[in-house]
Amino acid sequence: MRISRAIRISEPLLCAIRNNFRALFLSAINDRKRQLYNRRKGLRFNGKGVNIPIVQLDNNTLVLYEELGNRWWELERSLRRSILICPLCNSSKKNMIYNIDKNAWFCEDCNPRLI
Repeated sequence: MRISRAIRISEPLLCAIRNNFRALFLSAINDRKRQLYNRRKGLRFNGKGVNIPIVQLDNNTLVLYEELGNRWWELERSLRRSILICPLCNSSKKNMIYNIDKNAWFCEDCNPRLI
């Protein structure tokens, strides 16, 4: 049997500090994801605001479009494997358990469902 690592905080003040730090990190990550999304979306419109189909983008723009999408997904995958949120229920306010088989942190409520 593989050993999992649990991070449990029961002191209310420490829980509040943990939750506030998680909220701060989530806010920063979501701001960066929003910037990448908006920049990527902006590549699909010309100066007059007309939508350009992806097949009509020039090679340089298409490479940048794909790179921005890859960077967005890299942030999303990192977030899903982090201790900030549970990838199943999206909770950021619960104690977490590291699941070795899934290489990710899950809340104490969701982790037993994976076994």
